[in-house]
This record gives sequence, C-alpha cells and structure tokens, in this order.
Amino acid sequence: MKATMVMIGTVAICCANVLCLEKIMKEAPNSSALVLIVNYILIIGETLLRSPSTLTSPSVPLSNYLIITLLNFSHSLLNNMALAYNVDMPTVLIIRSGSILANMAVSIVAFRRSYPISKYLSVTMVTVGIVMATLASAEEKKREESEEGYGRWLVGMGMLIYSLFASSVMGVFQERLFAKFGRDVKGEALFYSHFLGLPNFIFQWSALIAS
Repeated sequence: MKATMVMIGTVAICCANVLCLEKIMKEAPNSSALVLIVNYILIIGETLLRSPSTLTSPSVPLSNYLIITLLNFSHSLLNNMALAYNVDMPTVLIIRSGSILANMAVSIVAFRRSYPISKYLSVTMVTVGIVMATLASAEEKKREESEEGYGRWLVGMGMLIYSLFASSVMGVFQERLFAKFGRDVKGEALFYSHFLGLPNFIFQWSALIAS
C-alpha cells in the first residue's frame, strides 16, 4: 500500500510539473532561462545539504565535468525553450519517447554495442510511431499556423531533437566517468554538472532580467 501511494504521488507530481512548465512557457516565453536557473539552484542546494564536502574536496578532476556540463545546460535549456516555439506538450512527450532510439544509436557508435533482433524491431516500431505522430502534428501546424508560425514550430522541433541526442551523448560521458572513478561519484557529478554550468547563464542575462 505504501509503495502504491508513493508511485501515485510521484506520477501526480510529474504530471503537475509538466502542466505547470507548459503554462509558464506559453504565458512567459522568455522564462526558460529563469525556470532552468531555479532548477539548478535547487539541485545544487540539495546536493550540498546531503554532502557539504562535495564543494571543497571533489574526488574527480573538474576538467572531467566540462563536456557533461555543457551538454546538460544546452539540452535542458533548449528542451524548455521549445515550448515557446509553438510546440505543444504532447509533441514534446512524443519526441522524448525517442530517447530509446537515441540511446541505442549513441551506444552503437560510442561503445560498439550490439543488441538482439527483438530490440532493434521494438525500437523501429516505436520510431515509426514517433515519425507518424510528428508528421501528423506537422500537417496540423501547416493548416493552423501562418508561415512564420510553422517556421517557429520547425525551430522548436529542431531544439527537441538536439536535446534528445545531447542527453544520450551526455549519458555516454557519464558512463565513462563512472567506469573510471566509480559510481560513488554520482552525487558529486550531479552537483558539478550544475554548479559549473552557472556561468552559462551570463549569456541568458537579458532573458533572466526580462522574465
């Protein structure tokens, strides 16, 4: 019973988060940087509360976090910004489900992994469904939006696709990091992939002020 309540609570919170994010981005399209920096501050603060020594004595050289930091910042920011480019939340969720394709493709390239035929077929079926849903959404946008509005939608879709593959590539770098330094550095990696990303908000300063 307790596990069921935890699962229901988790799903409810996730759904509320998605709905709130969509509403914020629709009503204040320039607020993606503000939403992201609040998220960064909360994660940094929570990680420090659990392990204050993370800031003063990292067990991994900080240079190992640079690429992860850049990928994390760019994919998180563009994922939020896409909602301000005429992309609705159902389409965002459909594109995100393509993470299995992105993860498989990146794993094959980076780790030379192979998978059973059944997994290739499963991913192919999911991908076909994603493509069909996206094409249907594209036709709807063409009918409903002006040429400029449709162009914005295409830009938003490009952001989502980049975000999808950036997240998968980031996973590869994290996997290599954990293989080298052990999985005990997960908390530290979470902290520094956000803490080292704070200077990137300088380039979003005008958006932060406007929001």
